[in-house]
Amino acid sequence: MLMIRKCLNACIQKTGENPDESVCSNKENNSVLEDVLSVKDTAVMASLLELVVILWQSVQKSLQLNQEALQYTTAKFASVLPEYLRVFQVETSGSGSQRVQFIETGVEAKPELGLDYMEYMMLRRHTRDNVLSLSVDQITPLLTALAAWKAVLYSSLSEGEVSETVTETAFRAFGLHSRLTLHLQHIHPEGRNFLSTLEQSMDWVEKRVLPFLVAPGDSISEQQLSLSRRIVEMCLHVYRDTIQVALGDGDFSDHVLQFCSYVLLSEKGYLCVPVLLSLLTEVAQDSVSHDAEGQEEQLSVTLRIIANIFQKILEVMAHRLRRDKEEGQELCCSSGDALNNFLQVTQLVSERSEVTTGIFSSLCAAIIIDISRTLQKISNPEHLTTPESVRDLPPLSSTIMSAILKSSAVTRCFLSEMSSTVDSEAIDSVSGLAAIAHVLAIVRKTEKFSADLKGISVSVHRQILQHYGVTPPESAHRPIYETAVAALNDLLMP
Repeated sequence: MLMIRKCLNACIQKTGENPDESVCSNKENNSVLEDVLSVKDTAVMASLLELVVILWQSVQKSLQLNQEALQYTTAKFASVLPEYLRVFQVETSGSGSQRVQFIETGVEAKPELGLDYMEYMMLRRHTRDNVLSLSVDQITPLLTALAAWKAVLYSSLSEGEVSETVTETAFRAFGLHSRLTLHLQHIHPEGRNFLSTLEQSMDWVEKRVLPFLVAPGDSISEQQLSLSRRIVEMCLHVYRDTIQVALGDGDFSDHVLQFCSYVLLSEKGYLCVPVLLSLLTEVAQDSVSHDAEGQEEQLSVTLRIIANIFQKILEVMAHRLRRDKEEGQELCCSSGDALNNFLQVTQLVSERSEVTTGIFSSLCAAIIIDISRTLQKISNPEHLTTPESVRDLPPLSSTIMSAILKSSAVTRCFLSEMSSTVDSEAIDSVSGLAAIAHVLAIVRKTEKFSADLKGISVSVHRQILQHYGVTPPESAHRPIYETAVAALNDLLMP
């Protein structure tokens, strides 16, 4: 690799000393290099650069085991990459010079190799800074070229017969375009041109990609569904990162929230729930962090929209569990960490009672309905037992309670909302009150919140006893009632 680097550098140096290579000198003291190779031999130059990439990939693992060699080799190539880009991609000076291209007529185009170079450069700060130091006019052709791959990506989605290699190249180009746009917004924060570009990509995904985020059938294949999901999740990650580093504004956040709603409304939108929760977390955090005087109304609107989307997420998860239990359980497991992070941020805005109430009210309703339905399906009274841990709860309730109990502050907010729900006497069924008793029994295992638990237990105990007179011994609800009363008695014991 280092010898190839030396050869390329010599060719570049020769070109710099004699820009007009069309004027050849046949002096006897010309070097062998001058007679044999120059940067105008574009096919050879491209092959040499390709060899560098191949060799680098082949020795990458070995280099990682030797940090000194890795740093030395990386530094060597990092110092010359900007010059390679200048010489091999930009018009050289001189009266008769033409644009030097890696690919001539008759030479096979390899866009994936170009993407390898770009990804390598964008993943490392020192090389990324060299790219981003270019002016907007200089980098616009690159953005345009990357954006053009959207048409190929859509062909892969709509036709489903494009080769896997071309599809993967188009996907990588689209992702790189989004990431590069994000970096450029950071470099040029004075306007929102690049934010607008991201919003346009968002609109494109909504119109062109989301229609394929549906169950496979006669018109949609598994491959099309998989590709559409990858595109949507990649975009959601980019939008999350944009907001996370405070590059978005209010309009961008509103655009993102609208896009989240469209994703959830898609038939297979539930597949993106973990990423959606992560994105909602960043939007909520950013909205509170940038709360400015005079914008309280707009902030409340944004947080209320977040609460509504969150409620829809819980409904989608519950629906998936009813339709496909195994897939629903996988969804719950993959969403646990993101749900916990979302609730951590939510409790930070507890002073905005209308927002916190909306989110934790949705949690309470989801848990009560989930456990209540499970209790009503149990036909054998012997199977009715008080849960000992979150693992004994139905999948959705287990996921929610696991996320809640990871934080004392979140648990306290949850119990406060649960207390309000009970005091309102809105729950008028034995199974619903029994579900609350089961939740309280789980929280009791933390050996915290004794006062909160006792207050809620007293109210639930009083209400459930009112059902005693209207619950005949032969009723199917009688075993549920008795199990709940036993659990509440344990909670109320000193």
